[in-house]
Amino acid sequence: MSRRRSIAGAGLGLVLAIGACHASGRAKDSPAPPPSDGVGHDALEPRMHGDELDQLEAQLEQASGELRALDGEQVAASAEQSTEGEGPSPGSTPPATDAPSRCERIAALAGRICQLRDRLCALAAEHDQQPRYTEACGRAEQTCAQAQQAAEDCAAA
Repeated sequence: MSRRRSIAGAGLGLVLAIGACHASGRAKDSPAPPPSDGVGHDALEPRMHGDELDQLEAQLEQASGELRALDGEQVAASAEQSTEGEGPSPGSTPPATDAPSRCERIAALAGRICQLRDRLCALAAEHDQQPRYTEACGRAEQTCAQAQQAAEDCAAA
């Protein structure tokens, strides 16, 4: 009986050793599964989306700032023309440039702002129970509406 126990013990030891080697090899070869919150959701997902939300909000703020600067240029140009009392002389043509016009730049910014709104609101739809996302979408919708109005006003001027 002692011989059977020693063979069984050796066999069990061999099985355990092979299992341990296999498990350690798998850990090195394959990435660890992402941590879970216990209900099937990836615990890293909210942070990754939070990072994306931060990036999109920063891009929206930058584009909005550029739009405000262009509006500031218009206000300054209007004030300068009114103090000088003269605009361009009739029949004169502005110098030709390859640069986009102010209105074209405003329209492009409005398009970019509204694209950012779309992305922010898509994230908000994915996280409908989180006020931060809903509020970001609301701000983006207001900014998009203001940008579209600025583009329309510029085109009408």
